[in-house]
Amino acid sequence: MKFPRRKFLQLAAGIAAMPAASRIVRAQAYPSRPVRLVVPFGAGGSLDILARLLGEQLSRNFGQQFIIDNRPGASGNIAAELVSKADRDGYTLLAVSAAFAANTTLYTNLRFDPRKDFSTIAMLGATQNVLAVNTQFSPRTVADLVALAKSQPGRIDYASTGVGTSGHLTMELFKIMASIDLTHVPYRAISQQITDLVAGVVPMAMPTIPSVMGHIETGKLRALAVLGTRRSSGLPAVPTVAEAGVPGYDASTWYALLGPAGLQSDIVLQLNAELGRVLADATLVAKLDR
Repeated sequence: MKFPRRKFLQLAAGIAAMPAASRIVRAQAYPSRPVRLVVPFGAGGSLDILARLLGEQLSRNFGQQFIIDNRPGASGNIAAELVSKADRDGYTLLAVSAAFAANTTLYTNLRFDPRKDFSTIAMLGATQNVLAVNTQFSPRTVADLVALAKSQPGRIDYASTGVGTSGHLTMELFKIMASIDLTHVPYRAISQQITDLVAGVVPMAMPTIPSVMGHIETGKLRALAVLGTRRSSGLPAVPTVAEAGVPGYDASTWYALLGPAGLQSDIVLQLNAELGRVLADATLVAKLDR
């Protein structure tokens, strides 16, 4: 998992006009009790792993617990709706992935506005997904998979953690660019998706690398390709999809931290600055890379 340096968010102009004493008092008062960090997917996925590592460090640095609250379902919309209606005091936060942005175009009945109902706190980083197959599935390369899919249109299944998630959209892009037809099997929780992938209930998926790295290393899954423009440092021998025969393919996943709309600017500043320090810590970076 790669976490490049990023410029931190610029604060709203209004913070400059806030009395200095007021800003200091508020900053010192937060957090004075545990903070709930809502994760819109089940335990074990990349976003969950990232949130837990960050939550552990933030708990230590702030002296208050950052409690992970997994609320899977509806491609993250259940968790997003919960946080959109939470108090604007900084005690309910939301970790999101690229699926959060995709949901704006995929759902017409959202009970929140992704563009208006949230305060952006920080970009947390990015990672790649991997085209992983069960070891009993015959294709050993992307070319093998494309040839098999073309000979059996619509008869090969693939798994994801739900409509609009990275595992769904990246595979749909692959289908379009490779001119093949596959059948989508959405799961509610990544743990069940990975369990069925390893067991061969579904033959293939495009999960994030951290969520299946252990199974790839132990030979329970086979990695055919990574989905970014460059090879992964964690899987250096595995080609990109573009290298493997689908020119121009590129699909990466980003992560961010949000709060409800109207979150106090001084709280945004404090969280953003602390996350900057946490993500620059060499020990944490090494854990994230692993």
